[in-house]
Amino acid sequence: MPTTRVSLEQSNPSAGAVAGALAPWGLLLTFFGVCGILVSFSFAKGQSGDFFHFYWAAKAMADGQDIYTSGHVGYIYPPLIAFVFQPLTLVGEMSAAWIWFFCGAALTLASMLILVRTLNERFRCGLDWTGVAWVAFLGLMLTADKVRWELELGQTDSILLLCLALALRWMDSKPILCGVALGFAANVKYLSLVALPYLVVRGRWLAAASTLASFVVFLYLPALGAGWTTNAGYVRRAFGGMVSMMGESKEREGVANVQPLTWLRSVSIPSFFARLLGEGSSRTGAMALAAATGLAILAGAWAIYARAGIELWRAGQDRAERWLPRAGAVALEWAGIVVVALTFSPQTTTRHMYLLLVPHAVAAMLLLVPRRGVSRVPVVLAMGLMLAALNLPPGGAGMDEAVAWWRRISGPGWCALASYLLLLWTGLHYARAAAEERKVVMRPGEPTSRRVGLTGAV
Repeated sequence: MPTTRVSLEQSNPSAGAVAGALAPWGLLLTFFGVCGILVSFSFAKGQSGDFFHFYWAAKAMADGQDIYTSGHVGYIYPPLIAFVFQPLTLVGEMSAAWIWFFCGAALTLASMLILVRTLNERFRCGLDWTGVAWVAFLGLMLTADKVRWELELGQTDSILLLCLALALRWMDSKPILCGVALGFAANVKYLSLVALPYLVVRGRWLAAASTLASFVVFLYLPALGAGWTTNAGYVRRAFGGMVSMMGESKEREGVANVQPLTWLRSVSIPSFFARLLGEGSSRTGAMALAAATGLAILAGAWAIYARAGIELWRAGQDRAERWLPRAGAVALEWAGIVVVALTFSPQTTTRHMYLLLVPHAVAAMLLLVPRRGVSRVPVVLAMGLMLAALNLPPGGAGMDEAVAWWRRISGPGWCALASYLLLLWTGLHYARAAAEERKVVMRPGEPTSRRVGLTGAV
């Protein structure tokens, strides 16, 4: 009697669907598992990366010592992180580093899911959780190397990412909580304050007021443990470090040990101009040139808005227009805030490009959920440019001079700006297509026989 071979999917029609639904989650866990393996090599050598500075600053605060002279004098931030990290000092440094690794991985994953879920609603993509997971996975892959270094170094940008994701999520429905998230983030790293003028320009007064008030509250919250006088001194020294970095202050004693604006590892636009003008020049000139560059980028963005038929300067609460192109435009502007914060910060290293997860989440959505008539070519070019900028020229023997030159001209910073303008071009047309209810041709995780080209033609 002949036997008939039946595939698992044929004998159990739901098995294929279950496997497809679980696939992106398995890939996400695999990615973080690989990061854990790579991190274990460093931790096995007793190296906790930048986490060392946070750990010993927290321990100094717990012991009533000076957080800015702890460890290798590498703590340069406001006192909040030292205050919040104190429970980690109940265990040894390397044990605490492992705990923070798992926290950082969880924060990164949660942030990406929140971001993609929010983009799904603003762009009206109609994704289920499987589709959300696929988009989150692609966004992580576009930033994989920077995510790995964020986790291996034990940095705190994962906190910023979560705050930025929550702020976008709550911007319409819970503006006070949106401001609280941003105020907390600004006490982790100052660059989050760039969102404040955006909220003001867009007429989101409650969120802006909440951001400012929360920033002050979290700035002085560590006084609960350190005491009012001591914490006030920490605040003065934290901001004093920022002033000394600009080179306008001759006094560097008694302030946070921040690298100068001309620091070679900084790939920001102000650092490029500061190096171009030379060590002896005023930092005011560098910032003026950076501001002129910012205006040029704004003019380019304005032209892209005009081409897409969307008003750039329309103020007022965007939630009143949530199903018009402005809903998607807000998400694109939020991604732009991250790019601007990174590229125009006085100090940005390639490691900080971890925060490009925000625009990369947008790019992943546009790539994996195409709409009729919207070309994806600019997004492909944008991501190709950014990947090349962050990974080329490669390090290693014989490439030190090329790497130094690329950093000296702030290559990654310039490419991030160009990449964002390309992303904005496609994103605004996508937002208009969503408002016009043009069909989503394909969704990740859904079986389909239809395929769409990069140009969006069906």
